[in-house]
Amino acid sequence: MLPATVPTLQASDLYAIERPSERRFVIMLNAADDLHVEAVVRVVKHRRVVVRAVWQSRPVYAKLFIGRDAARYAERDRRGAQALADAGVMTPALLYAAALPDSAAHVLLYAAVSGAMNADQAWNSMDSAQRSRLAFALVREVALHHQAGLQQTDLYLKNFMLQGDTIYTLDGDGIRGLPSWYTRRAALQNLAMLLGKLDVLDVWPVLPGLLDQYARLRGWEHSPALGRFKRMMAAQRYHLAQGYAQRKVLRQCSDVNVQVSSSQFLAISSERDTPALRSVLQAPDLCMGAEHVRLKSGNTCTVSLIQLGERNIVVKRYNIKTFWHGLNRALRKTRAAASWSNAFRLQLLGVATPSPVALLERRMGCIRREAYFLAEYLPAPDVAGYFAAPMEQARRDASALRIARLFYQLYLLMIVHGDCKASNIKIADDQPVLIDLDSMRQYAPGWLGERRFLRGHVRDLRRFLRNWSPGDVVRVAIEQAFVMTYKDPALLRAAGIHIEKDVKNI
Repeated sequence: MLPATVPTLQASDLYAIERPSERRFVIMLNAADDLHVEAVVRVVKHRRVVVRAVWQSRPVYAKLFIGRDAARYAERDRRGAQALADAGVMTPALLYAAALPDSAAHVLLYAAVSGAMNADQAWNSMDSAQRSRLAFALVREVALHHQAGLQQTDLYLKNFMLQGDTIYTLDGDGIRGLPSWYTRRAALQNLAMLLGKLDVLDVWPVLPGLLDQYARLRGWEHSPALGRFKRMMAAQRYHLAQGYAQRKVLRQCSDVNVQVSSSQFLAISSERDTPALRSVLQAPDLCMGAEHVRLKSGNTCTVSLIQLGERNIVVKRYNIKTFWHGLNRALRKTRAAASWSNAFRLQLLGVATPSPVALLERRMGCIRREAYFLAEYLPAPDVAGYFAAPMEQARRDASALRIARLFYQLYLLMIVHGDCKASNIKIADDQPVLIDLDSMRQYAPGWLGERRFLRGHVRDLRRFLRNWSPGDVVRVAIEQAFVMTYKDPALLRAAGIHIEKDVKNI
């Protein structure tokens, strides 16, 4: 039992909960039964609060539905969980479903899965071989869904829990039946949705085996066509990234806290939202003062380094140079907003970049003025400084190969950075990290998008290689790494890389 000082909340109090926390409270389920909440784990503002709790002395996770459509969403979640259980798919047991006493909220209680972690946490802690095994396990799980005529329409890794070799499917709200028409295509689109959310470098080499396994589990005579399925994956991945980076992180959501007024637009990463940070954002120009470390001064932007608690934060102000420059930028997306969106895009797609902290735009109604982008500071040398230090050839070659794999990852994701000078790629713990993302663009799949992307990617490769003179030992090592990594020798020749042997993909 929790201490007597823990407050009891009513359904109306749930509207005031804005973000996950370790807050403890009690919810009365009925006259004789209470839910003792130990932590708030997820919030969809004014719609749903998910908590970790204790009910009748057993650990549970509770979904508390509020708002006008609470009953409808709760019933949809309940039906989805029941459909999974009826199909023999492992899912946490639904223990209790009811309206709260005042009928202002509905609650579903699910049994906690002991000793489990979600697949997203597991994936991020695994090496490449372990990730391949997890990908095969997830494909088996999705094939089981499809064989039962079901599909999880919200296919995020966080909606799968791993307990040893057992996978639990979560979130009944996203469970739907496969359509009776074009069932095979719908199932493959759903599978592409899952695989499109995994790191492309880990999935690409094992994709034929994943498709063979899926076809075998479905009882199909032939595996899906590899080229067509890759296009499905590319489309799913692009639309996922666009929806997340161009829309979701620019509005209030579980990842970002947003405040909008006629004078400013403010977005803060939920994980880094503190009173100290908000104090800085009230007067961000003070960060450019002499008492702070100035990293860059220029007409276009000014960059400073500040310390907030134990964290070092980079503050980048995009300046308005002249009246005409301000007029030109007034109604366009700011470069700070582009950096913000692209940082979240790269994180979603598994490309290393410093974590975004905040975005601030000064506005006069719809007219944009100065803008500020804040990100975690990465205390690491850029790629030129890294290779300038004495190192053994084996380490230099291994680092060159990791850089080539980063560019190949961008190639598979159809992302053009736009400014691949040495200072925009840092090396932290021997791993390359992309910064300065305001010119970055991800191209849409399709003939025109692919053509434009290839031109941009060749420019990225050429600009990156210009950081070293021809014949330099570092440039030679990097060119050899590109030859080993890329499949397309014509692309490398267009980038000025001489092909001396057959190209091999690793």
